[in-house]
Amino acid sequence: MVNCTLLSSLKRLAVISALAPMISQAQPVSVLETRGDKSVLLQQTEITFSQELDNTSSPNLITVNDEQSYQSIDGLGFALTQASALAISMLPTAKQDALLNELFHPVTGNGISLLRVTLGASDLSASLYSYNEAVTSDNAFTPDPGKHYYINLPAHNVRLGASGYSEDAYTGDNAASGEDFQWQFVPSGDGYWYIDRAAGGPLARLRTDDTNMADMHDSATGTWEKWQLTPGEIPGSYFLSLPLKGAGNHDRLQVDEDKLVRMVDNDQSAGTWESFTFTEVTDPSSFSLAGPDLDTLIPILKKIRTINPEIKLLASPWSAPRWMKTNNHWIGGRLKNDHYGDLAHYFKNYLDAMAAQGLDIWALTVQNEPENGHNEPSMLMSADEQYNFIENHLGPLLKNSPHSQVKILGFDHNCDNTSFPIQVAQSQYVDGSAFHLYGGDISAMSTVKESSGKDVYFTEQWTGLPDGTSEEELNTAFNLDLGWHMENVVIGATRNWSKTVLEWNLFTSPSNAQRGCINCMGAMTLDESNFNINRNVSYYIISQLAKALQPGAKRIDSGGISGELHHSAFKNPDNSYVLLAYNASWTQVQNTTVAWRGQAFQYPIPPRSAATFSWTETGTGNSVSCDGVNDYPNWLRKDFPQGDYSHNDTGDHMTYQGNLYQSNWYTNSQPGSDASWTLLGVCH
Repeated sequence: MVNCTLLSSLKRLAVISALAPMISQAQPVSVLETRGDKSVLLQQTEITFSQELDNTSSPNLITVNDEQSYQSIDGLGFALTQASALAISMLPTAKQDALLNELFHPVTGNGISLLRVTLGASDLSASLYSYNEAVTSDNAFTPDPGKHYYINLPAHNVRLGASGYSEDAYTGDNAASGEDFQWQFVPSGDGYWYIDRAAGGPLARLRTDDTNMADMHDSATGTWEKWQLTPGEIPGSYFLSLPLKGAGNHDRLQVDEDKLVRMVDNDQSAGTWESFTFTEVTDPSSFSLAGPDLDTLIPILKKIRTINPEIKLLASPWSAPRWMKTNNHWIGGRLKNDHYGDLAHYFKNYLDAMAAQGLDIWALTVQNEPENGHNEPSMLMSADEQYNFIENHLGPLLKNSPHSQVKILGFDHNCDNTSFPIQVAQSQYVDGSAFHLYGGDISAMSTVKESSGKDVYFTEQWTGLPDGTSEEELNTAFNLDLGWHMENVVIGATRNWSKTVLEWNLFTSPSNAQRGCINCMGAMTLDESNFNINRNVSYYIISQLAKALQPGAKRIDSGGISGELHHSAFKNPDNSYVLLAYNASWTQVQNTTVAWRGQAFQYPIPPRSAATFSWTETGTGNSVSCDGVNDYPNWLRKDFPQGDYSHNDTGDHMTYQGNLYQSNWYTNSQPGSDASWTLLGVCH
């Protein structure tokens, strides 16, 4: 029986062959292989193209066709969480430097080109924090007369309020805000405090009368208005008492089970219903990176940027600051309607602060997993809310700021919901949609791309700790994870228009994995007893492609997927080619034929194994001397005599990532990224 599909492919090869230059029979191909049984890990070998191969002998024909191209690839990498940075910072300097060079150096390392950083705390941070978090009383609290406070009762999850016109104080929920809930402590001059509604009003002072109810009065200065703070029942809390009124005479403030503001006898009531905390009313313009990020994350990012100046940073928040949320809590809740503008400015302040550290942000998502209100931290955000936030607040603000080039990505959640990202992508300010794959099918990315007309980005997938600790259980988990992620994340996402591939946490250590996602396994794990580093499955999942793929590469056609051989092909900016193939079979070696421009090579891909093939254009594998040639971006020319070096002119040479390029005309683009450059060869 004639294999019509194979004949059709071979006829197509003949046509392509006639249109393309012939390749030397000795054209080298680099092969990088990782096997699911861990017998081979990122092992490199060399094979060659051959004109003598009988293509009909292989049922597994992959035809690489660079005449059909798709999306460009912005980068591959991991999330560098604050806990990751903290673990890396524990390493001795020499070991830390070696690790970062191994991961991020674009030539001698694995070529990781994209990092996702968290805007504030994530579920893989060593602590919970934001950059503008309201300060709540501690055990050494003394009121500041120049500040305004919320008065909270944690036992009932309420806040104290007053209208300024009514004698009755009342309570609202723990996230209540506005003038009614802001209080000011005014020194009475004799060691006590008046407690006033900060916005004033005819009845602005908290006091009591001769009943068991608290009430509001004008600015009276008697004994029934002078409050004393003494330590309460829970840490950071205080009893509010009127000591001059006399013990046992309705002299302690309480919120009862009906959430009424009352007075009780302090010689009988000293529990949680009388234990108040005080939270500073936050200035929305306040912002500081001081804390975990400035201590650990930013120093590591600066080292990485020194190794790879082109590294891209994608920032994602897990939650707005608590005071902006409907529940004033790290977990769940939504953004309050009156804080949309505040959150937009919070994001801009973050971009400003990171830029001041020399760390420009390439893109940001506005909310990690907006449909998941269970992480600590987390925040819910509907499609309507996210669209409104971007279209009417964040987008216009960034457009008219120095950060207009920062990409705004919508959604950032699972592939089981396409309507959410499609709706958000209608905003004029949205550059694309971000996806995870904890639900749904990876083809959803193509659906959203086609419907919205905007780019799509794969931004997170975790690998979990194995169920057992035996060698067999560990090896089985590695095999399963490698296969699933190769098929669905690396190959699947790129074949569905994704411009990025990001795995979850880069680096973990036992002491920094005590909260949040404690079952999330880092791509690398630190043994704190001896500083040994274990490379886990995510390390190989990303490195298998990142070691060969350059940022700016174009995905090109490699035909459809049939059977158990999965693949995706790319053309790098330097005109080299990359093909990633994965054999999903548990038993069969896939004798694979790879055809390109009428030529072919064969390679047997073992079961449950990935192979990355790399080769260069005809004639561009030449070894050339690069002595004395400037390396990108050390430009040769100035626009005017007193200006900075800013570009190259026709015929100028420049090196980049170990290759020698010649500029075809005036250019200041990255060598190999467009037609303004010609690749002359590989530096020796």
